[in-house]
Amino acid sequence: MFTARFWFSIVFFWISASLMQAQDCFSVNLANSRAIYASGEAVALPAAGGKVQMPCTQAIRNFAFVIQFVAGAERYFEDSTQFIGVLNHKNSTFVLQYDKSQNTFRLATNQSLGEGAYTLTLSSIMCAPLGIPCKNCFVQYSFGVEYVNDPTWGVTIETEPDPAVLTCLPGSKVLLKGSQPPHGAFQVQWARLVGVQFVDIPGATQPNYTTSLSGTYLYTVAGPAGCRASNLIAVRPPERPDIQVAEPQQRLNSCAQPITGVSVADSSSPGNLVIAWTPSLGGVLLSGTTTLSPMIGTPGVYTLIVRRTDNGCADTAAVNVVPGDIPVVKVNVNSVSGSDILDCKTTALTLRADASLSSGVSSYAYQWSNGATTATITVNKPGIYAVTVTAIDNGCIGYGDRAVFQNIQPPVASISSSRDTVCAGESAVLSVMTSDPAAFRWSDGSTGMVLSVTPPADGSNTYTVTVTSASNGCSAVVERSLVRIPYPPLTCLPAEITLSHGQTATLNCTTTPLAQLHWTAAITNVAGISTSGIGPVQGRRFELASLKAPGRAVFIVFARRGTCASTPAQVTVNVLPPTAEGIYIPEVIVPDDEGQGGLWKIVLPPDAADPSAYAMVIYNRMGAIVWENTLATPFQAANYPDGVYFYVLTPPDGTPIRGAVSILRRK
Repeated sequence: MFTARFWFSIVFFWISASLMQAQDCFSVNLANSRAIYASGEAVALPAAGGKVQMPCTQAIRNFAFVIQFVAGAERYFEDSTQFIGVLNHKNSTFVLQYDKSQNTFRLATNQSLGEGAYTLTLSSIMCAPLGIPCKNCFVQYSFGVEYVNDPTWGVTIETEPDPAVLTCLPGSKVLLKGSQPPHGAFQVQWARLVGVQFVDIPGATQPNYTTSLSGTYLYTVAGPAGCRASNLIAVRPPERPDIQVAEPQQRLNSCAQPITGVSVADSSSPGNLVIAWTPSLGGVLLSGTTTLSPMIGTPGVYTLIVRRTDNGCADTAAVNVVPGDIPVVKVNVNSVSGSDILDCKTTALTLRADASLSSGVSSYAYQWSNGATTATITVNKPGIYAVTVTAIDNGCIGYGDRAVFQNIQPPVASISSSRDTVCAGESAVLSVMTSDPAAFRWSDGSTGMVLSVTPPADGSNTYTVTVTSASNGCSAVVERSLVRIPYPPLTCLPAEITLSHGQTATLNCTTTPLAQLHWTAAITNVAGISTSGIGPVQGRRFELASLKAPGRAVFIVFARRGTCASTPAQVTVNVLPPTAEGIYIPEVIVPDDEGQGGLWKIVLPPDAADPSAYAMVIYNRMGAIVWENTLATPFQAANYPDGVYFYVLTPPDGTPIRGAVSILRRK
């Protein structure tokens, strides 16, 4: 018994000691793990908490975290558990991919990671199976990356075109292309030399910059850890030809002599220059206008333009040729018509060349730019008319010209109107608006500036006026349209409606869809009816203000379209007090002041029989019959004295209606 207990204690001690010595199931093999730069270079990872010193021009593209396992444990993590690696950097979390064949965790894709703190977390589910010599399946490894200066780094600049030279052609520019920054932690800035210092160009913060200005440009790329690289490029101005004139003023000693002493300095290839002479102030080129020594025939100013075909740049110079030892042919071109302007009144001008010699006399021959060979020409088009005059006696020539202008601009005019629309029979006043003195003729022959018109037809009516300028005789036709709106039709049927108290009614008034109904109402003893309104009167309820007397609403209706209104129509609505039999019999008859009228207006129901079927007998206070007839014949109360009378009304059904009525004249 004692021996057995001792063996149990030893076994328990061995198991406890084994558990106390248990270790992590896996760890990072730093000796073989690497950080891989964007350039492809792989560098060793530091001990936990250490830092990788990374050149500022680099970025981390990926990692190779090699995992080592406790002996005998590797198979459990590859075969029966989920093995996960997560990398945290700044605000980003990356789930790593595990390569079982190499026991290596890597980023899923290539990245561009910079400086900062990194934390690797390795974990496993179902860790650990019973009997393996480890117990911890969660490992963290932290390290840092910091940038350091890269003294070998530099930037380059390329240009389009190369070399960087501007031209004189429109829109000439040079594209400066700086090398790309190593990664996103770098900033770019272009600057231009102004005076003795470089000044940053606003907005020029990309590797490519386009300029149309010559000068020296500085390209700077700056990044972390003080990394900085710069380079210079010069953009040269356009290369121009240079004209040299040995004698800017030369004397004309012959009727035909060359210009001398003109040369051009230019760095371009032969055949790249275009030469052109232009005469002015009486100068005449005889030949050689595309050479440096043209032949001339008269005093004047001769201007030379030399242009490079490759870049469009040019230089200009002038030679002033003055009279020399020979007589000079002087030419003046005059307008016989007294004007240099063609217009709608003056359609042709006569020009005359007047020639003379500075010394001596001669007869002359004429050659005009339009082909004429006479001293006088007639022209009908604008332009410069030049003439070369040759003195027949000595063969010398002279030059003259005259500019002829043209003004055929029509006057600017418009028509204003006192109104744009009118009703049939209405008028409007049209007025011509123009800033220049002019004459006017309307389409009806009127000649005033103002015209009163009455459009003859419905719809658009067009009026035109011809405006003729007093200055150049040119005309313009302007027009203005007036719209005549027709009076809208209106129909109201029936013209009179009789209702009992509380009944509804609709005024059957119709017009066109483009018109609108307007109405006013004169109201007697009817409640709730407005005195005016717009639109149809539909389903209106008519109620008496007092049930002791009938009421009346007289509607005056008209249709309006724009400002045009139809002839009014009248609709009368009679409202009767409620009665048991449906027959309204007034209790008072009031004859007028002259004793005329005073009809007793008894109102039968709308569905009643003909009035002749109703018998009426009237008695005075003494019981005597004073009137007997049917309702088809009205009772003339004006023929009877004031007082109370009694009546018996017998309808067709034979049930008599008895009552009293008073005749009461106004005092």
